[in-house]
Amino acid sequence: MADITFVALVSNKYKSVFDKNLSISPPLKKIYDNELIVIRDFLLEKSCVSLNKAIEDSKNDIIVFVQSDVYLPENWDVKLHEIINNINDGGNLNWCVLGTFGRSKNNEFVGHLYSNGLQRELGKHDPPVEAISIDETVFVLNKKTGVRFDDNFPYLYLYGNDLLLTASEIGYKNYIICNFFVHNSLSSVRYQKNGLKSIEYFRRKWKNKLPFYWPYATIYSSRFINTYYKLKKDLRYILGVNDLFIKVHHQDPSSIKPKNVGLMSF
Repeated sequence: MADITFVALVSNKYKSVFDKNLSISPPLKKIYDNELIVIRDFLLEKSCVSLNKAIEDSKNDIIVFVQSDVYLPENWDVKLHEIINNINDGGNLNWCVLGTFGRSKNNEFVGHLYSNGLQRELGKHDPPVEAISIDETVFVLNKKTGVRFDDNFPYLYLYGNDLLLTASEIGYKNYIICNFFVHNSLSSVRYQKNGLKSIEYFRRKWKNKLPFYWPYATIYSSRFINTYYKLKKDLRYILGVNDLFIKVHHQDPSSIKPKNVGLMSF
């Protein structure tokens, strides 16, 4: 079984978040099986430059980009291998990006995670389906494809979807998979002008792909329409679609914490 490289951008501001979440995830404790690259010294505006360097430095072909406020349960890495093997065995060897939540070609929300910010379990129990867009909390790159991030892409909004479209343009397939994890996110989104800079770059670069249905907003050709993004501060409005939610298995959502999530069954 091939090993996995996990890559995380962790600034000093988020070190404590990383220490309480991602760093204690069981798959990252398998130091003889998996590799962890923590990027601490990076420019936020040029994050993709640092991510590309991590790809080149990685010793494995399966690379997982993951945020510091994520907890990956026991055997998350084992299940990822099983999913990839099933994709390959099905004759789909030319895959590039695997999202863990996003929109399918049928414009359905698929994947599987628990959001502490929303106090909701999101997604559906589905086999891998072709993706039109992904959430960038956790996603996977097949290094062998040679596809890389755009060094000029500003900040960390839509950068994974830029990667997805780049792969799609040269003939690779991209999928959304179901591999449960916990996202210990905030209950609200704080407006950051960086997000609009990412949207503007994406909008200009991929004007022939608009409108683009990102899981959390639709990117339109008109700049004016896209300004609505900054008005939606609450995730309950951004994610206000019933199809996002499946029946929550956990009677007490507040009990879902990194220290005990690995004990849960689904």
